[in-house]
Amino acid sequence: MAQASAVFLEQDQFNCSICLDVLKDPVTVPCGHSYCRVCLKGYWDQDDYLGIYGCPQCRQSFAPRPVLGRNTMLADVVDRLKKTGLGSPAVPAAPPAPLAEPTAAEPGDVACDVCTGRRNRACRSCLVCLASYCETHLKPHYESQAFQKHRLVPPARGLQDSLCPRHDKLLEVFCRTDQHCICYLCLTDEHKAHDTVLASLEMTEKKVTAVEDDSERICTKLIRSIERRHGELKELVRAEGRAALVQAEGLLERLEQQIEDHRRRESELEQLSQTEDHIHFLQVAAVHLLQSADCCEVTLDPNTANSYLSLSEGNRRVSTGHESQNYPDHPERFTSLAQVLGKEGLSGRSYWEVEWSGNGGITIGVAYKGIVRNSGGTDSKLGCNSKSWSLDLADGLCTFQHNKTKLEIPTPISPRIGVYLDHKTGTLAFYCVSPRGDTMTLLHRVQTTFSQPLYPGFWVGLGSTLKVCPIFNFTA
Repeated sequence: MAQASAVFLEQDQFNCSICLDVLKDPVTVPCGHSYCRVCLKGYWDQDDYLGIYGCPQCRQSFAPRPVLGRNTMLADVVDRLKKTGLGSPAVPAAPPAPLAEPTAAEPGDVACDVCTGRRNRACRSCLVCLASYCETHLKPHYESQAFQKHRLVPPARGLQDSLCPRHDKLLEVFCRTDQHCICYLCLTDEHKAHDTVLASLEMTEKKVTAVEDDSERICTKLIRSIERRHGELKELVRAEGRAALVQAEGLLERLEQQIEDHRRRESELEQLSQTEDHIHFLQVAAVHLLQSADCCEVTLDPNTANSYLSLSEGNRRVSTGHESQNYPDHPERFTSLAQVLGKEGLSGRSYWEVEWSGNGGITIGVAYKGIVRNSGGTDSKLGCNSKSWSLDLADGLCTFQHNKTKLEIPTPISPRIGVYLDHKTGTLAFYCVSPRGDTMTLLHRVQTTFSQPLYPGFWVGLGSTLKVCPIFNFTA
């Protein structure tokens, strides 16, 4: 019985870190880590074109490809483990500490998914069951061997977001090529030749990089801002006397607000660094990285607006109506389609967000200044020519379009969309942004070559309204 308990407590060392199951036909690589022969062969087959092969755990590289020899001693141990049934002991491990009495869930708490009637507050969430449990309903996870491999984390919302929408498997792998999480089945098809890593490892690396970079950037900007504001304050006091003090108080108040905002961001990053949910971390980290450095103010150009478009809120809100507006004639105005362009051309790195509502649908995109304005057909429509790229949201469908080539994107329609443009590298990406603006999901990314400045462009269907969202950005 003692022998059985000892093997059970260390069973994880007999699991393959690729398939997370007990080793089958185990092989050992030169660095000492062991895997199923089939799993490691499939993993290395992805890197054949590089000629360099790495260990999935420690990332040590080998060239040429090592010959995989069967680890007979390890295979012997695994066979005995299976035959004797030591992987399923009669006496499972006890919970790590006595569980407290369950308490009723309050507003804002994560509630138990098993409770009926008045639900108790959840104490843990299971990433395998994709459910949250109170102290009472969590006991089977500690008392039954059927749950011994389940992973428990602090109570979390949105557990369904941890599943692959195509395969209904856990998102345990991060694709560095496409910058989003995938499941292990995705590795066998569209992500086969991509640069991938375990999501937990990517989370650890990005935690360190994000916290270090953001802290350094915030501190530098705060110091510069304080020095500049201090100089402005001294100059105002000398030049304006008492009247300047009133203005100085306003400057100090704005500075205090900026400092408070950045303390809040530092606190959010600190909390983010403690999370065990790598899906949530990578989504939130993407928001901080895009919104912290590349935000731009997009203002709509009334000289390009179709006569049935109504602009308001400082030319940041647009809607389509039945009545024509009294706009003067202008050569840059769209005459046949309800479209409008941004006022400024973009040639660097830029990020902006829009919110929309209504049942007429919208189009969000970018275009060269030379896009046709007065075509009677669809040649001037965003995405229907070689001078524009667009994301269409209408009739429950999300479609990317360029030069009349369409690509349907299988995703729910979102009321808030983010657009990232890196003109120099030829990158254009569209994101689905959460209502609170704290997480984002990549919808589609284009890699091409841009030859001219690009203007944000929008088409607004009848009955729809679109608004450019203000995004907080601290500038030095």
